[in-house]
Amino acid sequence: MALTRQNTGWEDLTSASSFVPHSDINDSTHHAEDAFATTADAVADLPSSGNWVGRHVWVSSARTYYSWDGSSWVTAGASITMLRSTTALTSGANAYGNASANSGWSASRVRGPMTYNNGIIVPAPGEYEVWWSLLFSGTGTGSTGTAGIAGVAVNAGSTLAGGQVLAGIGPIVNNAALTGSGHGRIECAAGDVLTLWIYGQGGVLAVAPNAQPNRSQWGAKYVGT
Repeated sequence: MALTRQNTGWEDLTSASSFVPHSDINDSTHHAEDAFATTADAVADLPSSGNWVGRHVWVSSARTYYSWDGSSWVTAGASITMLRSTTALTSGANAYGNASANSGWSASRVRGPMTYNNGIIVPAPGEYEVWWSLLFSGTGTGSTGTAGIAGVAVNAGSTLAGGQVLAGIGPIVNNAALTGSGHGRIECAAGDVLTLWIYGQGGVLAVAPNAQPNRSQWGAKYVGT
């Protein structure tokens, strides 16, 4: 059966009107289900009726919980982390450059229906936390100080238009090693594409290729509606 209770040691009451009001029985059933956790094999198996706001179901194929918001099932806790590959990846020179190409990253620690195609594809509407942590090759154009900026854009396309909002914007600093990190939150709609943008101050910055343990990464996590 696609939708199951993990604990089968209890059953729904079928005739309890003489004991307590039906609403109390329903509340008790809801609390019991939350405690014992209902599971589904796939998102398509989530029930379309008999739900209540806050009902959680574990979808085993997606490895995450889904929650009923009153009108639809929304993913709860979906996330993805992209790890740096060995393909060359650079910033713009005195301009923002899109650093989200498929060849530059590999997906890791994927939870829920998060996917990647030249950017992170948002599976459901809501607020997302984004982050990036990057290591660059060389030492930049100056001996010390800020060497660039990076951040995450929504539906930016091939160029970063004026007025485009960047989430998790932060500096890339030259201090012994050329590194940078940032994090923030941004409101998204289902199907939005998150892309990583890097600005090179004074010239092109090269993101260091895959090198453990200092492997560059970026990602996103669904945090709620």
